Amino acid sequence: MVVVIVVVVVIVIVVVVVVVIVVVVVVVVAAAAVVVVVVVITVIVVVEVVEMFIVVVVVLAAAALVVIIIIILIVAVV
Repeated sequence: MVVVIVVVVVIVIVVVVVVVIVVVVVVVVAAAAVVVVVVVITVIVVVEVVEMFIVVVVVLAAAALVVIIIIILIVAVV
């Protein structure tokens, strides 16, 4: 009878340990997945912002160039 109780206790302990390990692994994997998703989203947002900034700078530079050319033409005509 004692042997049966010991075997049952050992089986219960092993099952509990396995369940705890599985839960920890799942939580760690989920956390890692969340971190990866956040990093990817952050990188995408940063890239988009940088692209927008570059577009704005190029447009402003082009506008400034056009204004400078117009001023030069006006001065040349006058």
